[in-house]
Amino acid sequence: AHGAAAGWITRKHTMSIHWIPLESNPQVLNDFATGVGLGDGFSFHDVWGLEPELLGFVPKPCYAVMLLYPITEPGIQEKHREERALLESGKQKTSETLFFMKQEVGNACGTIAVLHALANNRHVDGLLKEGFVTKFLADGEKATPEERGHDLGEARDVQSASDQAAATGSTSTPEATADTGHHFICFVEHDGHVYEMDGGKPCPVHHGAIPAASTLLDHVALVVKEKFVAHAPENPNFSLLALVKTPSEEGAEGVEGEGNAEAAGDQ
Repeated sequence: AHGAAAGWITRKHTMSIHWIPLESNPQVLNDFATGVGLGDGFSFHDVWGLEPELLGFVPKPCYAVMLLYPITEPGIQEKHREERALLESGKQKTSETLFFMKQEVGNACGTIAVLHALANNRHVDGLLKEGFVTKFLADGEKATPEERGHDLGEARDVQSASDQAAATGSTSTPEATADTGHHFICFVEHDGHVYEMDGGKPCPVHHGAIPAASTLLDHVALVVKEKFVAHAPENPNFSLLALVKTPSEEGAEGVEGEGNAEAAGDQ
């Protein structure tokens, strides 16, 4: 699947710039992430399911989780409408040190989700090498989320890297203006709490503290079950990938897999 939606479902249709949507595929995300600054020894890995025994196959540690989901499902749209009032009220917990950007480019939700994953793990030793992300972080440190989104739309080198990665997927590459009906977001941990980073929303979404005996991946799996899959239980087109420390060659399985869904993010 490819990801593409933005801005409370309908806003993407007003965007003048569109990029080719990224496929939910570890190789595609790794190709793009490496090109913009992901360090050696880190990679995206398939998450094969939400149950504990399947989460156990994901290498550790996990630094971020990507979710591709069917944004056109009526239950998902209703969830977004209910969520909007809370987010726009400014009453939910957030942090000024989270790096957040708005999506100002159509079909760039996968690209932005990767950037959110990398930028919000800039403190992890070796995770970022000198490249676009480090420069973007430095240049946009005091910028607003909207300004960062606009600046990304002007970054032709990133568009080229994103479009090139999109063309390497295992399914047919959609047009830049395609509406795939799916959307990419990212979950990160900050000060022991989980935040949903969605450039189509006005701010990060707080999903609570991680219990002492749990992990980022465990907590995100519960959030995805209760706040996404539960709103579209008959739709199988949900896909998760985790940003992890790449396992050594011994026992390293599936890091360069073919993805766990056929959809791509388009909003």
